Amino acid sequence: MIVDDIIAAYGGAAALARRLHINRSTVLRWKRQQRIPADRVVEISLILGPEFPKERVRPDIYGGDAA
Repeated sequence: MIVDDIIAAYGGAAALARRLHINRSTVLRWKRQQRIPADRVVEISLILGPEFPKERVRPDIYGGDAA
């Protein structure tokens, strides 16, 4: 799942939460829901680079392939 991949790529929920200046519980909610909020997609894509373009993170919004 993409959210699990994003969290793992950044080194875990706590590390990603610190980088985004949000609570760890928020990241864990994203994991539970398997969805990154639309207002965080671009920021996460910029942080994680070309492996996670916005089209991959939220293909329902930006188009592209979910794989």
